[in-house]
Amino acid sequence: MRIFNLEDVGEIIQRINESGINAHLSWYDLEGFDYVIGNNLFGYTRSKKPSNPRDLCIVISVMAYEAALLFPGSNFAKWYEKTTIGRIVS
Repeated sequence: MRIFNLEDVGEIIQRINESGINAHLSWYDLEGFDYVIGNNLFGYTRSKKPSNPRDLCIVISVMAYEAALLFPGSNFAKWYEKTTIGRIVS
């Protein structure tokens, strides 16, 4: 899994969106970030609450990894695989 920088967050969200992948990112007070990715047809996955859910870079990195795993044929997954070393494995 690649850990993205804060500067990458907007690009990751945009690439997921442009690939037609449904996602929802939210936060509540100091509890940290949470996300849902997917849809009823392909199933949902919810954040596994990384060790520091208040670190947006970690949360986006996990979200990107799961998007690539759930939608391996998507443009996002193809782009993600090019940005990481080796293949995506679950």
